[in-house]
Amino acid sequence: MNKKSIITFLLAIVATSGQAQVKCHVVGTIADGVERQTFYIAQQGTADDDDAKWTEVKVKDGRFALDIETETTEMYEIIEDHRKGGHFALFLVENDTVCISVTPAGDEMRLEVVKGGPEQEKWLEMQSMSKALFGQQAEMIESKLDSLEDNDLLDSPEGRKLIQAYDSLQERIDAWTKAYKAYNPMLYGLLYLEVCMLYAYDDINKARPYLDEYHQLYEHLFPEHPAHRRIALKELGLRLTPGQPYFNDYEAATSEGETVSVGSLYRGRVSLIIMWASWCNSCRSHAKLLIPLYEKYRDAGLTVVAIAREWNLNSFRRAMERDKYPWSSLVDYQDRYGVWEKHAKKNGSGKFLLIDRDGTILSTSYDAQELEPIIEAAIERAKKEFKLQ
Repeated sequence: MNKKSIITFLLAIVATSGQAQVKCHVVGTIADGVERQTFYIAQQGTADDDDAKWTEVKVKDGRFALDIETETTEMYEIIEDHRKGGHFALFLVENDTVCISVTPAGDEMRLEVVKGGPEQEKWLEMQSMSKALFGQQAEMIESKLDSLEDNDLLDSPEGRKLIQAYDSLQERIDAWTKAYKAYNPMLYGLLYLEVCMLYAYDDINKARPYLDEYHQLYEHLFPEHPAHRRIALKELGLRLTPGQPYFNDYEAATSEGETVSVGSLYRGRVSLIIMWASWCNSCRSHAKLLIPLYEKYRDAGLTVVAIAREWNLNSFRRAMERDKYPWSSLVDYQDRYGVWEKHAKKNGSGKFLLIDRDGTILSTSYDAQELEPIIEAAIERAKKEFKLQ
């Protein structure tokens, strides 16, 4: 290959890098009796309450259609209303067409993926086989349980027996599904597992079964897919529990947009990390209750490092002014720094961590009464260590 050809080849690589490699056509069919005329679609786990990341699709003549372009095959979600919630369905964006059916289900509706690309079809085939093997028995038990519940008899001997039978059946279904996935590796399986971990939030006990399955079945499959990096990051964040080391460093920004080392603010100090947001009322309530604790111990060495996850900086500034925090706050605007993902809170809101001077996590509580003796003991240790130096 001559010099001119090499340059042409490299320019072609540069021109195509970052371009969509996956183009998917999504088609929805709305049955008679379904009144809803608008749905929302986004990549699973990336949008939260950020309206800009959701695509609104409108129904016309009983149908909707949308073209999605991504760099790789990813899991997407279609939902009734991304703010209010409601029924939803998951589907893979592949170089193919995805067909979604929306049908009435009593007073509600059902969203179902009925056709997709090769990886989606593998998952649909597994579901079809599972239904053929276990569906009739499951429906029979569920029907009887519904009848007992309607008559307030779930706690009767018959009800308890049926619940036990249902749990036993579910264990059989889970075992069969896991064995099927072990012999039939599916990219959908990997991405669905990531979704399950996402909704375990930052609870490592809830996430552990999914992590175990990941390491047993998927860790070495589809090695180039970015889901592996995201799951590794999730696992790291899940281990941020009392007694474990905290991050040595990561970045966020000031309200003026200047990037700063967050680690430089807490390393070597007894520090309370407050992850909050202007749109998270519970975070703000908990943070305000910690103000007296901070004011009591700040002269003794307690540091607060607050980081806000924001989509609107004006809302952030109004919240800071309204809540009258005696500390300043950094910002992770539009998840630029991935602070929440690092803490296994990508689809969550707030988190509170008390860090010792050596970087050990002392508590993840936001309760002032619970935190005070721990802070007091940490400050006393720091004073003794300082005298010994």
